[in-house]
Amino acid sequence: MRTRRTVLAGAFLSLLLPGMSSARAGWKQRDLEGVWTTRSLTTLQRRAEFKSLVITEKEAAAFEQRTAALRERADREVVDTESAPPSTEDIGGGFGTEWLERSDRLGRIRGEVRTSWITEPADGQIPYTASALREIEQALRAQEDFSGPEVRNYEERCLINTNASPPTLSSPYGSYVQIVLTAQHVVILHEMNHDSRIVPLGERKHMPPQMRPWLGDSVGWWEGDTLVVRTVNFHPGERLRWKGSYSLLYTPQTEVLERYTRIGANEILYAFEVSDPFAYSQAWRAEVLMTRAPTQILEFACHEGNYGLPNILAGAREEERSGMAAVQRQPEVRTIHALQSHSALRGTVLTGTLPTGRPCSVGPLCAGRRTSASRR
Repeated sequence: MRTRRTVLAGAFLSLLLPGMSSARAGWKQRDLEGVWTTRSLTTLQRRAEFKSLVITEKEAAAFEQRTAALRERADREVVDTESAPPSTEDIGGGFGTEWLERSDRLGRIRGEVRTSWITEPADGQIPYTASALREIEQALRAQEDFSGPEVRNYEERCLINTNASPPTLSSPYGSYVQIVLTAQHVVILHEMNHDSRIVPLGERKHMPPQMRPWLGDSVGWWEGDTLVVRTVNFHPGERLRWKGSYSLLYTPQTEVLERYTRIGANEILYAFEVSDPFAYSQAWRAEVLMTRAPTQILEFACHEGNYGLPNILAGAREEERSGMAAVQRQPEVRTIHALQSHSALRGTVLTGTLPTGRPCSVGPLCAGRRTSASRR
């Protein structure tokens, strides 16, 4: 399925020759073609410091200035490890200066400064059910299984990228999306991992529910000048989509409805609704601003450069050969960080014993497997 989709995507993308819509003088309402990005300081869920969906330009400017100052300081810091002596030498900047493609502005939609992309519920938070939170927590803990490549997540295996499945979400890098339209199809190509959704237009018939492809089963149609895409039947391998401070859960009941509307020469209003009675207590909605990207998409060669997965498994095998006790395995740090950074799981109380025998509480030092979790 992926091979067929990739070949078809290549055929469609070859139609986007120089001088087509991305270089046209002016623009038309249905002209969605081009390379777009969702980069913004606005996040999917509303930060705790914001109490409303819309703020003033003065408030936005103050937040943007604070953020810029924090980034500048962080980018100049040198991270010291146990094997490196303390240092203040400027080696060209931190992680953010090299890897991240960051915006310095909050998103503006229809002249309003938005503090979150989520518009419903009114609190700007994903309305998880209790069952969904339990499954998310279990899935994050399951990431401590290093028995083989099959049990690792789809991103480590370069199967798909978390940005590729709908809905399209903001990302600090790899955020480019290319849209190509024909009379019968729309192709939505994501920079990471050059994954393409080929969406038939017109007929609204989905595959049988037992057919669940990667990125889901999408069909599309026009409502006036708005392109509408409905996606169901997500692949069971992408049931959990972890994005750091939040996760999306995909079940056989998940439905994502996307709406693309051109609202300016360099802007698309991308609105979506996610519904799933198991995962969410209500359908939730968001509006995201897509702006024209300043450059083309370059190849993201995930498989070709994937030394991470072999190294992860090699490290686990070395631990086994050395007889390291399970309680001393440091990767548990990532699990605890994931649980604590997840906005809906921050109430989890973690206790246990460190490899040194000292008591352990919440935080990155709580690395032992003899760790219990309970909800406050």
